[in-house]
Amino acid sequence: MKRKYTLSNKYNSFYINFSFMFIGFVLAIMSTITLYSEITNPGFESWTDGNPDNWRTTNNPPTFVNVTQTIDAHSGSYALEGEVKTINGFSIPVALESGSDGAGFPENTRPAALHGWYKFTSISQDIFMVTLAFRKGEQGIGAGQFSTTNSTGNWTEFVANIVWGSEETPDEVLIGFQLQGTTGLVHEGSLFIIDDLAYGPAIPTGVEEKSGPNEVSLLQNYPNPFNQTTTIRYNIGESEQVNLSVYDLLGQEVATLANGNQSPGNYEINFDSSKLPQGTYFYKLQAGASTHVKVMDVVR
Repeated sequence: MKRKYTLSNKYNSFYINFSFMFIGFVLAIMSTITLYSEITNPGFESWTDGNPDNWRTTNNPPTFVNVTQTIDAHSGSYALEGEVKTINGFSIPVALESGSDGAGFPENTRPAALHGWYKFTSISQDIFMVTLAFRKGEQGIGAGQFSTTNSTGNWTEFVANIVWGSEETPDEVLIGFQLQGTTGLVHEGSLFIIDDLAYGPAIPTGVEEKSGPNEVSLLQNYPNPFNQTTTIRYNIGESEQVNLSVYDLLGQEVATLANGNQSPGNYEINFDSSKLPQGTYFYKLQAGASTHVKVMDVVR
């Protein structure tokens, strides 16, 4: 009986030690996994009175409805479609904003990127744009952006990398989808369909910066984040009308850095942000039919 008791103790001791080791191993693995918050109604499955739950649209019935539910879904039963409509000769822009009042979603993590799936029809080079703005109180501390003018009838994944301007954790995120015209006006028939939004890993950047002799490219400003001045570099492949402007998170233009016809070549502009408050900004290069947007952060 004593021998049996001793073996049992050894077995129990081994089992307990192994259990603690296994739990420690699992916790170590879990500590390396990035956890992200869930986006509200990310697959646009829930709708009420013609609008997606917890999202604000540009719908204004009965005058016009340009955001609708569609069964052309990437997964599940439904997706969201936004289409430019014309009323009395005026093209009505399409926009979708997170939160039923457009005030955003609660957010207490620092995701690396927003992923989603889309289809897009671009008329006259209209732009499909995705934007994210992360706030701590009233202060912008991070932002992300994706844009394209390329039409696609197949489900295509977009990834909007997020740039953080501080080490703080946000308390809300504003996510927006919209169509923009390269000349300021959107065109009837341009439309997007979106589905299956989720936070995920970022993708490597810099691919568009390796441009050929006839391409347009916009490089990331340096330094970034920056206190007062930063340098923005871009390349023009052929003579064309060029505009380089800076916008705040509300889409308001705050500075025009270049506007006019430019010859092919590499350009460098020093941007002085001393008149702007701390925060996250977009800078957009329009050269002919090409549009490029990047994010920069002003810190004080």
